Amino acid sequence: ESEPGLRGSSLMTLRRSKSSMAERVFHLVDPERWPEDGSAHAPASLESEGFLHASFSHQLAGTLGHHYDPRRDETPASLWLLELDVSRLSSDLRVEASRGGAGFPHLYRALKGSEVLRWWSLEREGVSWTLPLLGGTAEEDAPEGAPGAP
Repeated sequence: ESEPGLRGSSLMTLRRSKSSMAERVFHLVDPERWPEDGSAHAPASLESEGFLHASFSHQLAGTLGHHYDPRRDETPASLWLLELDVSRLSSDLRVEASRGGAGFPHLYRALKGSEVLRWWSLEREGVSWTLPLLGGTAEEDAPEGAPGAP
C-alpha cells in the first residue's frame, strides 16, 4: 500500500541543496527496536523499502501522526527521537519526495550509534506526543537532548 500523495511505487529523488541538508535531521525509533549490543540500527523499512526514514524538525509532528498514531493499539508507549550527524552520513543520506510530495531525508543503510548526535525520550500522553522545542541549533533546544546514542 503506498502512502497518500505518492505517484506509482517509486520515489522521485530531489536535488540536494545546501539549505535542505543544512537542516537538522531526525529519526524516530521504538526503544525496543534499538540494538542493545551496539550494532547498527536496521529498521524493517531498510529491508522492505531500501532506506531508513528520517525527518527534518518541521516534519516531526506529521511523521508522528502518520507513523505513530497514539490511537492505534500497536503504537509504542514511548519513542526515542534521534538527531543524526549529517556530516557522517555522506552520500547515503538523500532528500526525496515522499508523503504529500514533500522532501524527506532517507538513509540508504543502517544507522550506527556513533552517527547520533543527541536523543530525547518521547512519551505518549493519551492521544498525543509531546515533542521537545527544537531550535535552529542544539543550544536552542528545550529540553536539551542527551548527548550520543541511547
